[in-house]
Amino acid sequence: MMTLNLNDGWQFCEKGADKSYPAVVPGSQYEDLLRLDLIPDPYKEDNESKTALVADRDFVYSRRISLPEEMKAFEHICLYCSCLDTLADVYLDGEKIASHDNYFLPFEADVTGKIGKDSLLEIHFYSPAEFLRQMQQKDQMPRNCNGMNGIPHIRKPGCHFGWDWGPFIPTVGISADIMLKAWNGARIEDLYVTQTHEKGEVALDAQITLSGDIPAGAQLVVTLISPQGESMSEVTLPASSAASAAFKVEKPQLWWTHDISDSHPLYTVKVRLRQEGGEEVFERRIGLRTIELDRSADEWGTNFCFVLNGVPLFIKGANYIPPDALLTRVNSKTYEKLLGAVKRANMNMVRVWGGGRYETDEFYDICDREGILVWQDFMFACNPYPFYNDEFRANVLKEVEYNAKRLRNRPCLALWCGNNEIETMSAGWLPYTKLRDWTEKFFWHILPEQLKKTDAVTPFIPGSPVGKGYMDGIISDAHGDVHMWTVWHGLQPLTYYRKRFSRFCSEFGLESMPDMNTIRYFCPEDQLDLTSPVMQAHQKCPSGNGKIAYYTSTRFRLPAKFEDTVYLSQIVQSECVRDATEHWRRNRGRCNGSMYWQLNDCWPVLSWASIDYLGGYKALQYTARHFNAPLTASACESKNGVELHVINDKNIPFKGHI
Repeated sequence: MMTLNLNDGWQFCEKGADKSYPAVVPGSQYEDLLRLDLIPDPYKEDNESKTALVADRDFVYSRRISLPEEMKAFEHICLYCSCLDTLADVYLDGEKIASHDNYFLPFEADVTGKIGKDSLLEIHFYSPAEFLRQMQQKDQMPRNCNGMNGIPHIRKPGCHFGWDWGPFIPTVGISADIMLKAWNGARIEDLYVTQTHEKGEVALDAQITLSGDIPAGAQLVVTLISPQGESMSEVTLPASSAASAAFKVEKPQLWWTHDISDSHPLYTVKVRLRQEGGEEVFERRIGLRTIELDRSADEWGTNFCFVLNGVPLFIKGANYIPPDALLTRVNSKTYEKLLGAVKRANMNMVRVWGGGRYETDEFYDICDREGILVWQDFMFACNPYPFYNDEFRANVLKEVEYNAKRLRNRPCLALWCGNNEIETMSAGWLPYTKLRDWTEKFFWHILPEQLKKTDAVTPFIPGSPVGKGYMDGIISDAHGDVHMWTVWHGLQPLTYYRKRFSRFCSEFGLESMPDMNTIRYFCPEDQLDLTSPVMQAHQKCPSGNGKIAYYTSTRFRLPAKFEDTVYLSQIVQSECVRDATEHWRRNRGRCNGSMYWQLNDCWPVLSWASIDYLGGYKALQYTARHFNAPLTASACESKNGVELHVINDKNIPFKGHI
C-alpha cells in the first residue's frame, strides 16, 4: 500500500467566476473567504447574517496532479477523502468520475489508469441551502423550529443550518485529508474483535475481512499485544476474504471508567497481510470489558442502568456538540482540552449528540485511553426523515454500517442511540402521517435489524428519550431516559428537579452567559447589554436572554454592572445543575444517570454550555468536579431538618470523618 497526500496546491472559486484564489485543505469555503478578507468574521458582532448568502453559492476546488513513478506500477489506485462536505461531483481532466452526497461516509473513487502526466482534478460543491429549498418543493418536511427547513433531506450535520445555540453556517469543502491510495492484490477492509468473559478469563475472536483479488500464497499474521507492548500470542493463517483468529487471555487486565479505577488498559490486535509485493498492517486497540444496559422491570417501573464488568454505574456526564461550526478548525488539541475537562469534572460519560457528526478517531482514542464512556447517537435529531425514499434509506444504511464498523471495537462505546427527540416532537407533525409511520418503522425495526448485522454486542435504544415502546412512556419517570426542560423552557423553579425521580435524565440544564473575555471577543463595549442587537444575535434560544435575567432574579437582585450579571448568571446555572445532580445521586438505584445539556459551544454564544467557545470555564464546569466526585457528600433540607448523604461510587469502601 502506498499513499500520496494531495492537501497542497488547491485553488477555489465561486462556480462560473473568472478569478480563483488559493485554498487551504482541509477547510471550507467560509474559512477560505474569511482568510482572504472577502467576508467578515461570522463569529463577531452581527456578521452571521451578513455572510448567509455564501450558503447559496456553488464552489469549485481544483488542483493539478501527477502520479509519482513509484506509484504507476500498482494495480489499483483510488482517490480517497474521509469527509467531503457534502454535495459534490468530482472531475478528472473534464470527465466526471464520481458523485458524493453524504458527509458521514468517506469518498472513494477508482482512478486506475485515469491520471495523466499533469491531470486536472476538480471538485464541484453545490449549495446545500439551495438543494434544501428545491427538495422542500418536491417533498415538504415540517417546519424546523431550530434552523432551516428541509434539513432531513441532506446527510450533513444538522447544526450547520442553525440550532437554538448555533449559527447558520452551511459549509462546503474538502473537510479531511485527501489522497491517492495505491495497492496490489488484496486489502484489509476490517477487523472486528469480539469478547467472551467467563470464569475470570477472556476469549477473543478476531474476524478479518479482505477485499480484492487475493494472490496465491498470501498469508495473514494476527498478533495479540499486551497493554505493556509485549507480544502475547500470534496466529498465522492463509489469507481469505473472511478469516478469524482466536486468543485467550487468562489474566485479563479489565478496562474501567476513570471514576471507578485508574485502570483503562488497551490491548492491540495487529493484522499483517503478507502477499507478493509487500505487506499491509492493520491494527485495532481494544479494552477487555463488558457493557450492558439494564432495562429490566423493577419496583419503580423499568430500569435504565449501565452495567460495566458486572458493576452498575451511576452515569455522570454531559451532552457534547461539535466544538466548532467550522469543523475543520477542530484538532487533537481541541479534543484533549474538552475531554480533559470531562475527566477533571469526574464525568464518566459524554453523549455525542445526533444533530452534529460522528466524531473523528482522535476523539474516541482519547475516550478509550482516559476511561470515558461514549453514548453515541446516530445522526438524526428533532426532525422526521424521508425513510420512505428508497435511495435516501439506502444511503443512510450505508452510513450506519460504516460508522458501526468504525466504532464497534472501542471500549468507550457504551450505547447506540437511534435519534434525538424525534418521538417527543412528532406530536407536532400530525398531518405528516407517512413521516410518522416511517419514524417508528425505521428506528424501532429497520435500524436495529441493520445494526445487529454489524454490532450485536453494544446496547441500542431507538431514540432519546425512550420509553417502553414507540410513543409509550417517553416522558415517564418510570421508564427509560427523560429530557427534562420544565426548568428553563417551562419556567419551573430551580428546585423543581427534586420532585422528579427519573430513571435516567439525559438532558436538562439552564443557560448562562459566557466568560467576559469571550463576550468581548464578539461584542463591542457599547453593546454590553442583554438587550443589545449584538447580544441578541448571539442568543439563539427564543426569549433566552430574558430567561437568563428571570432565573438570575429568582436568586439574586439584578446588579447594575453588566460584568456582575454575567457572573451571577453562571452561579445560578451552576446551582441549578448541582441541585439536580445531587438529588438523582442521592436516589441511586432508582435514578441511574445525570447528563446535563451541554458541555461545550460551537461559536461564541449565550447557551447552556459549561465551557464557552474560547475554552473559558463557567462556574458550572468548576462545580461539576465536586458534585460528580466519586466520593462526595450532599445536604438536602427536609420538613424535619437537614439530611446528610454520603455517596461512594468506587469499588472500595470508605471510612472516615465528614
